[in-house]
Amino acid sequence: MTGSTGASVAGSLLRGGAAGAGPPASLALSTGNSGAFSVSSSVLSGAGAVVDVPGTGSSLAFASVTLRALGAGATGVHFLGGTLVSTFSGTAFEDALLSVNVSAGGLMAGSRVTMRDASGPRAGSLFEADLSGFVDWVPDPDPFVPPAGPAAPTGTVLGASSVAWTWAAVGGAEGYRLYSSSSGSLLATTMSTGVVLTGLLPAATHAVSVAAVARNVPGALSPAATAHTHAAPPTAVALDALWASSASLSWALNGNPAGTPAELQRSTDAATDAVRAGTLSTTAYDAGLIGCTSYYYRVRNRNPAGVDSDFGGPLLVRTPVSTPAAPGDLSAQSLPGRRVSLTWNPSATEGIVGYRLYKDTGAGAVDYSATYAQFSGTTFSTTTVALSSGAIHLFGLRALHRCGVEETNTHAVASAWALESLDGVRASIKVPATGKKISGNRVMVMAELDTGSPADVSSILFQYRSTGSATWTDITAANDNHPNPDRDQPFFVHWNVTGLADRAYDLRAVASDVVGASDPAPGTITILVDSVGFEVKETDLGGGKVKKEQAVSNETANTIATAESGSAVVTKVMLPAGALNTSDATLSATSNPAALPPPPAAATSLGASIEITLSNGQSLLSNGQTAAIVFNYPDDDGDGIIDGTTIRPENAEIQTFDVPTNKWKKEFATTVDKNARTLTGHTPHFSLFAAFGVVTTGLNQIRVYPNPYKPNAGNPDEGRTFSRADPLSGVVFDNLPAVVEIKIYTLTGRLVSQFGTSAGTGAVQWDGKNDSGEDVATGGYFAVITSPGQATVIKKLAVIR
Repeated sequence: MTGSTGASVAGSLLRGGAAGAGPPASLALSTGNSGAFSVSSSVLSGAGAVVDVPGTGSSLAFASVTLRALGAGATGVHFLGGTLVSTFSGTAFEDALLSVNVSAGGLMAGSRVTMRDASGPRAGSLFEADLSGFVDWVPDPDPFVPPAGPAAPTGTVLGASSVAWTWAAVGGAEGYRLYSSSSGSLLATTMSTGVVLTGLLPAATHAVSVAAVARNVPGALSPAATAHTHAAPPTAVALDALWASSASLSWALNGNPAGTPAELQRSTDAATDAVRAGTLSTTAYDAGLIGCTSYYYRVRNRNPAGVDSDFGGPLLVRTPVSTPAAPGDLSAQSLPGRRVSLTWNPSATEGIVGYRLYKDTGAGAVDYSATYAQFSGTTFSTTTVALSSGAIHLFGLRALHRCGVEETNTHAVASAWALESLDGVRASIKVPATGKKISGNRVMVMAELDTGSPADVSSILFQYRSTGSATWTDITAANDNHPNPDRDQPFFVHWNVTGLADRAYDLRAVASDVVGASDPAPGTITILVDSVGFEVKETDLGGGKVKKEQAVSNETANTIATAESGSAVVTKVMLPAGALNTSDATLSATSNPAALPPPPAAATSLGASIEITLSNGQSLLSNGQTAAIVFNYPDDDGDGIIDGTTIRPENAEIQTFDVPTNKWKKEFATTVDKNARTLTGHTPHFSLFAAFGVVTTGLNQIRVYPNPYKPNAGNPDEGRTFSRADPLSGVVFDNLPAVVEIKIYTLTGRLVSQFGTSAGTGAVQWDGKNDSGEDVATGGYFAVITSPGQATVIKKLAVIR
């Protein structure tokens, strides 16, 4: 508009042209136009200058005017002078001269309302100066507020790959967006308050949040909600390997993520299922099957919420007919009246229904063509009728399986003489067991007495021969500490069999009494030297250490006996049936291993320790079972003190080394058998074990003996003249703490003698003398016993000369 033209615009849309300052514009005044212009109830929009006032003197009156949808960088109002009156509806400017309100609703980022004014940049927070002299009126923030966040959605699992999500409506929402809570990615857009997500990963946790949307702007996210898709059932259930008593199976994930829990079930009727295994893999090993039997297997997966899938399977398998293992440890022992006692251990194979006993016919070999006797599968001993006198009788034993198969071993063989009476001392081989396949350079051969006592025995000679040969050969002892013949209990020798041919050998133990008379008819057992397929291997580790490896079965009880070369301590490990988590394994036992941790405080090592491991990696025994650890201890002089120590057996205990704490711990009770001279403990796991003499920590268990003390009575049980070499001589104080002091007083309170110990031996002896070295007189005395941190104990004793 030119000149002094005025105009009034109401209820209109004024749209500017090209971007930038200056025409074309919706309303443009020429230079010098001083007219009055009124714009009301209109919308100013466009990419260029909506209102352009290049001159001065113009008067603009705006009421209820909105700037809307200006392009990025557009100029809403451009003028060099003039006066703005009234308001721009909705947005306030703080400039005192041009006090107006401008609505910025819908303005795009970068839009501006611009004035060119000769007075230069305006002051105030809403003005921004630039080098070209423009003054920018910055609009107030858009008064639009996005919708509030919804409450957490609810997920309903529809299967292995889909979840239905629903939520409550939000006021002002024009739609909703569903996001992944883990990745933040947009999962779905919807105008309703629910959506179904499909194509999801099965057996997985899915977490989502929802936002309400208005003017294409999402509001705050809701709290996250989770749902767990069902697991897809396993596919391709397959048998990988099958044996008579176990099976190995596998299956496919069927889209489930790796590590999805699975459950294997087994039945014999496809109806009554028992859970056999839970696993995080796609394979399982199932033991405890029986031969020639049909089984059904099925598998199901489980999602993170514990919901099981449908089953994959069933898979039908039938175990094969297997040849059972031979019975173990057949032993033959002569009895009076020309009879022979036979004992054996059960076959390690399940399904044994009987045992068949065979006998020689006098030709020196077992005749397996005719059954001598047959027994049930639960019978493990028998006694023969009277046999031919003065002859050795050879027996063989075989196992009969439920499937109708009899094994055909020729090594479960033992022999004994038929004798009218048993005189003298007799012994039989107990380790290795008959029929065992052995290997190694330190094989332990041990015998136990069948008749007579250790005091009646002068020696036991160990001999071997090739089975079928008539010539016996003395076993060459592998070390000097255990010679052959052995003259001390326990009776054993170490044998190096590495130079022998792999074949069957007979073993026997020839006992001789103290007058030199030898057993004229020792029994025999048969073993096999097998350097490749051995069941027992014993190896010298150097320094007197011996490692024993022995195959053990979960179907039967197993006994493993071992001893090091440098001591007379024999250690036995008794593993019960059902203690393994596999059908079989190899047990390794090392007596007194190298780098043995030192004894605990106030304890004395008894020189007996063993480290036990299983080849299947198992440490804790299965089914709540415990294994017996048995150490024998020496007491050759019968004085009730463990030889080489001052420890009484009742003060000994077996402890376990705890690796995490690097300490010895008492984990179970120790049983003492003074007749057998053994210490026994039962452990639920395998580790490192050792026997210690433990000193008491208090004074409440102190013993004083003999009391009264009668050194001249002639009865050693009532008193022996003190000798440092005799731990039972003098007056003995035992069950003492590690540090103790003892003072002997007369009944009138005069100090007679003072002594003690800090060596932790658990016992001290009083020689019956005063501190001047003189024998004390007959009479009564008080012993005042003290120990740091303990209440004083007073014992009364008497001396009778």
